[in-house]
Amino acid sequence: MKRIEYVNSMRNSLKISFLLFLCYINLAIGQSSTIKQVKEFDSLYVKGVKFLYQDKDSLEYYLEKSFEIANKNHNLPHKLKVLFKLISNANYHFDLYGISKNLKRTDSIFKNDPLFECLEKKENYKIDLLFKKGVYNYKLKNYTSSQHQFKRLIHVADSLGSNKFSKKIFNANIYLASIYKNLGKHAIAREFYQKNLNNGSESANAGMKMYIAALYLNEKKYDKSIVFAKQALDFYVQKYEIEGEKRFKNTIISIQKILTKDYIAKRELDSALIILNQSNKFYIENDPFQRTSNQFYGDIYLQKKDFLKAKFFYDEYLFQTKKYYHHKKHQDIAKAYVNLGNLLFAKKLPHKALEHYQIALTQLAPEFQDKNFKSSPNVDYVLSKQVLIKVLFSKLKALKEVYLKEGEIEYLRQANTTSYKIIETLDQMKPEFENLLDKELLINNIYPAFHLMTEIAFDLHQITQKQDYINDAFYFSEKSKSIYLIEAIRKTNARNFGGVPDKIIQKEKIYQTQLNSLEKVVYKTRDSVSKKNSLSRLYQLRKTYYDFIKKIENEYPKYYKLKYNSKVVSLDEVKGEILKKNQGMMSYFLSQNDVYIISVSRDNSRFFRFPIDGSKKDNIQNWNKEIVSYNYNSQFNNEELSLPIFKDFVEKALPEETNSLLIIPDGIFQYIPFGALSKSNKQGDYLIFDFSISYANSVTLYKEQQQKQFKNTRKMAVFAPVFTGEESKGQLLYNTNEAHQISNYFEGKVFIDQEASLSTFKTTSSQYDILHLATHGFFDDVNPDYSYLAFSSKNIEDDENSKLYVKDLYAYDISTELVTLSACETGYGKIMKGEGMLSLARGFYYAGASSLTTTLWKVDDRTTSVLMKYYYEALDQGNAKDVAMAVAKRKYLENTEDESMKHPFFWGGFKVSGAIHPIATKNRNRLLVIGVSFCVILLLFLRIRKSKLQNSKVV
Repeated sequence: MKRIEYVNSMRNSLKISFLLFLCYINLAIGQSSTIKQVKEFDSLYVKGVKFLYQDKDSLEYYLEKSFEIANKNHNLPHKLKVLFKLISNANYHFDLYGISKNLKRTDSIFKNDPLFECLEKKENYKIDLLFKKGVYNYKLKNYTSSQHQFKRLIHVADSLGSNKFSKKIFNANIYLASIYKNLGKHAIAREFYQKNLNNGSESANAGMKMYIAALYLNEKKYDKSIVFAKQALDFYVQKYEIEGEKRFKNTIISIQKILTKDYIAKRELDSALIILNQSNKFYIENDPFQRTSNQFYGDIYLQKKDFLKAKFFYDEYLFQTKKYYHHKKHQDIAKAYVNLGNLLFAKKLPHKALEHYQIALTQLAPEFQDKNFKSSPNVDYVLSKQVLIKVLFSKLKALKEVYLKEGEIEYLRQANTTSYKIIETLDQMKPEFENLLDKELLINNIYPAFHLMTEIAFDLHQITQKQDYINDAFYFSEKSKSIYLIEAIRKTNARNFGGVPDKIIQKEKIYQTQLNSLEKVVYKTRDSVSKKNSLSRLYQLRKTYYDFIKKIENEYPKYYKLKYNSKVVSLDEVKGEILKKNQGMMSYFLSQNDVYIISVSRDNSRFFRFPIDGSKKDNIQNWNKEIVSYNYNSQFNNEELSLPIFKDFVEKALPEETNSLLIIPDGIFQYIPFGALSKSNKQGDYLIFDFSISYANSVTLYKEQQQKQFKNTRKMAVFAPVFTGEESKGQLLYNTNEAHQISNYFEGKVFIDQEASLSTFKTTSSQYDILHLATHGFFDDVNPDYSYLAFSSKNIEDDENSKLYVKDLYAYDISTELVTLSACETGYGKIMKGEGMLSLARGFYYAGASSLTTTLWKVDDRTTSVLMKYYYEALDQGNAKDVAMAVAKRKYLENTEDESMKHPFFWGGFKVSGAIHPIATKNRNRLLVIGVSFCVILLLFLRIRKSKLQNSKVV
């Protein structure tokens, strides 16, 4: 062993000696070449560089000549100097072949020339090469490789611990942010851009404004995009035209592209044409930037319905794009075919459009060649899932139009198949998005596809009367609802059953708590310097957290699988397992002009489509507004406004032979208190008298909530803060009475006045099965995450520490069976596509609550106290939660003598959502104890008897 170690040591010593000898020779040759050849090299190099940003070919000619001299004299620094300049030149002119060729030449020197290790600045060269590789892959839109190169650069530069690479790190991060932006991860990209705004030179800040403008463009915030783009454009045009900085030519054109896209999206086509025409003066001969201008001209003339001009420019764009990518498959070529498909679709030639969309699909996967419209590429192997989903949506629209034109049902069936392919792609994309805001934008962009999927399934059902198409429509509907809330619940399951050690889970929870705390600091801080410092800390913490989560997902496959489980319940499961006896379900899905309702009982399912126009939507809003703004002097007629809603969107779709309704609302229907709908012109003929009613964001979420296990201890905590009226919150005169009344039905503790503090809630909430919060709730329509519930505070100065924000709840663990939010607007919120209502209640679902009782509007304090007494009395008797609420409302209406107090304002806003099973009753617990005791005694008796029999046999 020692002999082997000695031999290896000698080999290493010889290698080092040989390398030192080569370095000495190289140094000698370098000195010699400096004396004899440096003037000729410098002369050629300087001549070439003069053509930078102007004449690509002339620069290449002189620099290649200078490279020959450097190569002949073995001057490695000169060779690398030339190669890096050639790459920069090719980069500026978007010459992908030139970039690739010179990257390979440089790579070869790094790997094969032993003298490279002798260079004093070899680390500089390595970092420069990583940067140029990252830029090259970025231009190819090969974002995975580009990210890898830039992250390696940052890692290497950080490990060297020198500030001299700070500019390279800054630029690498800019590219990484741009990659996030292009991948739809806008929130992450914005964090970086905002962090670096005003942190660099005047030129760097202008560049940052350009990036922010591009981000707003992607988010469809066109006016904001225009403001930032114009600020950046003014700066660079001045540099170019007045100060002669020709290197900013590409930057100016890039900003003009952003503005052009903004104006096209806003349909301000003449403004878009003006910007495009202004760009023409900046182009040089064979400028690659001119390629995308052709696309924009095509888009403008397509909107103007000048199809001839649109086709000319789209054809030119396709030709140039194929040439640019050397006729290799690329997502940009796919987009070029989509342009032509859109043109044909606008000309009402859907069959021809379909052919182009299919060709576009063949450009997205290396091995996919099939031009038959019945085929689609494997999602696992496509070049860009984002582009794939857009092409598939275009294909979906074309298939529907071909069916309408030709009447062949096969096109409709294929459209249905394409719907499933879109959802498969979406499911694969979702795990790639770490930030919630980015996921929201992803769903928002794809939501119109869900409308069309449902419409196609309905048409197929109408034609064939097959149950399969109701199943399909239900699947599409479930896939579009409560996406993030389901993901949050499954994330909790992944933590519990994914095999991740407790210490790692605790670390994740600490990260979440720190993030929530820092986000609140940023939200509340008004001082610009403090806010900037807090933002910087927040961005860094988020990056650390996202890296931490990715590491968990990579190291624990079971955790990843459970967290990103994309399965939704089927209609067969709903009928066979989820719905109880006498329970029915109505699942709503709202499109632009129609309302689709899937009505289900345990025996059958039906599919309805009802038209909805502006006037009908206005009627729903007006009814809601009339209830919410009720006063004793108003001449409100519930029947006049609510009966048309019942007739148009409820009556025909009511499940047969049921007395319990599970409502899955969508869009504006989430503001409807269904129990308060009038069934006839008769006063007081409310739907609540026929059905107990509960709500859920989706049936998949409902199932998850129903399956949760609890201790069934019946322990209850009631929080009833007292407000003096001096605060902006106002007094609650009846909440303490409410608290004492309901505490008679369940064991536990009542926290009143100063005891009902937020700190008490934090430390005790997880100890109870039932939480009742009789307090104020405040909804923030602009920032729903900063809606809050108010707890007791010692004084006005302590007010901020008494607010439980929705954002705080994301980091809580409140696995309770029931949370009642007997407060104002706890079930009301802004509606978001793909998620539903962003209310205070939603935060408790994130925290782990199984069932919620909430309110849709600011409820009356006195009647709330009465209604809650009836509700808990019914719960104590063993009723399911929806039944208990129905019993409470009926009892309130029957026992209230004042007719004005029977107005839906006083009782209609309360709703039960989530799991509806009964809370364990006292009698049930007693019976359980008796039953267990009986079994134990019986077993003991049998064992003693058996023992005696055995003893008697022995005797």
